[in-house]
Amino acid sequence: MSPRRMLPRLGRTLRRVRRNVPWIDPDRVQWVYSDRYNLDLSFPTADALRSQRLLSYLEREGILRSGDLHRARRTSMGHILRVHDLDYLRSLETAEGISRIFGLPVEQGRVDDFLLWQRAMVGGTMLAARLALRDGRTLFNLGGGLHHARADRGQGYCLFNDVAIAVHFLRRRWHFRAPVLVVDLDVHDGEGTRSLFADDPTVHTFSIHNRTLLETDAVEDTCIELGTDVDDETYLSTLRRELPPLVERLKPELVFYLAGADVAHDDRHGDWKISAEAVLERDRFVMQTLRPEPSELAIVVLLAGGYGMNAWRYAARFASWLALGRTIEPPLTENLPLAAWRKITGRLSEPLPEEGTTAAAAPDDWNLSMDDLPGPANSAHSSILGRFSIHAVELGLERLGLMHRLRRLGYEHLKVEADLDNPMGQTLRVVSVAPERRVLFELRGRIESGLVEGFSTLFVEWMLSQDPQAEFREKRPGLPGQQSPGLNLLGDVGALLILGVEHLQLDAVSFIPTHFSLVVQSRPHALCVDPVREGRLRAVLELLRGTGFLGMHEAVSNGRVVEADRVWSWEPTALCIPVSSQLKAWFNSTEYSESASKAQKQAEFRLAERPVG
Repeated sequence: MSPRRMLPRLGRTLRRVRRNVPWIDPDRVQWVYSDRYNLDLSFPTADALRSQRLLSYLEREGILRSGDLHRARRTSMGHILRVHDLDYLRSLETAEGISRIFGLPVEQGRVDDFLLWQRAMVGGTMLAARLALRDGRTLFNLGGGLHHARADRGQGYCLFNDVAIAVHFLRRRWHFRAPVLVVDLDVHDGEGTRSLFADDPTVHTFSIHNRTLLETDAVEDTCIELGTDVDDETYLSTLRRELPPLVERLKPELVFYLAGADVAHDDRHGDWKISAEAVLERDRFVMQTLRPEPSELAIVVLLAGGYGMNAWRYAARFASWLALGRTIEPPLTENLPLAAWRKITGRLSEPLPEEGTTAAAAPDDWNLSMDDLPGPANSAHSSILGRFSIHAVELGLERLGLMHRLRRLGYEHLKVEADLDNPMGQTLRVVSVAPERRVLFELRGRIESGLVEGFSTLFVEWMLSQDPQAEFREKRPGLPGQQSPGLNLLGDVGALLILGVEHLQLDAVSFIPTHFSLVVQSRPHALCVDPVREGRLRAVLELLRGTGFLGMHEAVSNGRVVEADRVWSWEPTALCIPVSSQLKAWFNSTEYSESASKAQKQAEFRLAERPVG
């Protein structure tokens, strides 16, 4: 074989070896990514495929090796609430709230798209920080750096502050208390991160930027404003003067490096004149300052700002140097093939079990396929019942304490999922995803107009509430349809449904209970739509008064309630919990009341001493 033909083959072989033999370079950089990092923001300065282009470049140049690519999952609302205010998070339920932060109109049908996009990036930063600390290495998140978000507001395209959430996560879950350094070299001020750690002496925020957006009296910060039209020499000399003594003094054990590309001369949102060579020199200097020699310092690199179709190329140069010790010049954007992207993402590792899922778990979206994702042309099923974003529902579950109660039962890793296209009704579920996937709560419902003539109701097709870790006891035996004991959430869920009905301006919550036990649990609020059946039900309940819930259940299930020597059993029928004043008036009308009273008086039920038949 000629040398001309051998060299390409040798090159391909070396790339394959690098990808598939992890122990060749135990200190190599690793990467965090999610398909969710790519979102079309619908404005010209943003590259929706920035993260995807970078990932394709890593694969093309043989940098992406087996075991080095980790899947980011969206963070939970519980983690976000430890950093951001409740009122602010509630403002994100509407398109208006998102639009204010992005400075562009956002359709209501895309609210969850934007929220999930940034929650995935927050989850990526959390995962990168944990892996970096665990292995004493550098993790490069192909997203993140949402440094403008403060506790009570989002701004500058940043909804949630990923660095702050990651630090709080490490301290709460892993008891990490060592010094943290945030090196923020985005062209814009990292005021959100600085404000969140203003009173924390263990976190130093270092930011060199064009203009200071928020004057904060922080106990540990370096805030350097250079103004506009900054050139290479001014920028690099400032960095070389300020960063090394700070690193020497702090001796951090975890560093977040926001390697913003918006300092570049061709950035669509930047106002500096930094060359591509100087941007790379900046990145190399930061890493060499943090690790002047081989060490186990945990470093998390975040993309931060970068606007325009060439922003990814600055991160690509840095990534190649970081992984190989040399720079591979990236191709022009139009020459970078993206066809292999889906094949690449198929190599994403599954998250660590403690992070929240197993290999069998569903993808980390709202349990929708790509075709189902809400967008301008597909907004019919982009929110629950056409009104509630899933962000709003999850925030409501947190606010009412339901998620906290589940965590107290030992279910730490919770996810909220939704199936918005089920023909039987939209489905909402709360799932525990570690150490194995378990459905704790599931609710399927739809808006029904024909159940009570002239009224619209929220019809609950199905509801499941179970504690799979618990066991049935003598005083709490299993009821029909139960595989595990319940979670005692029926009252809370009922209240939540009534609130939903009020917001939707419907008339009632309705359902058809299959078993008599649920009928008893829902009384006296739930009434039969049919007044005759309501009267007969009242007669049975009056007969069993004083026997307690279990006594009622056992009497009916054991065939002790009889009428004319025939066993009475519950025949499923529609029940309503009236909410609107109009429907309450209908149930209190003379016609309904007289029909129910007449049926109750005519019923001749008796309680047998022992089961009949």
